[in-house]
Amino acid sequence: MIAGILLTLALLLFIVLFFFSAAGLLLRILYFVCIALPLSIVLGAAGILLCCTIIGIPLGLMCLRGAGSLFFSFL
Repeated sequence: MIAGILLTLALLLFIVLFFFSAAGLLLRILYFVCIALPLSIVLGAAGILLCCTIIGIPLGLMCLRGAGSLFFSFL
């Protein structure tokens, strides 16, 4: 009787953890495609444009670092 209850609870825990990890993976992929990728492209382009001037080099390097950290945030 107790073994059956423990087995049922273990199965329910496994199912809940599996679905939460699948939902987390789906949210990570959605975040990367909808937010991180476009924002890193925009920041990278702004960084390259800012690096064309002498005054904008520090800001351009900050934009490029930000783009890299957004793009590689899941590694």
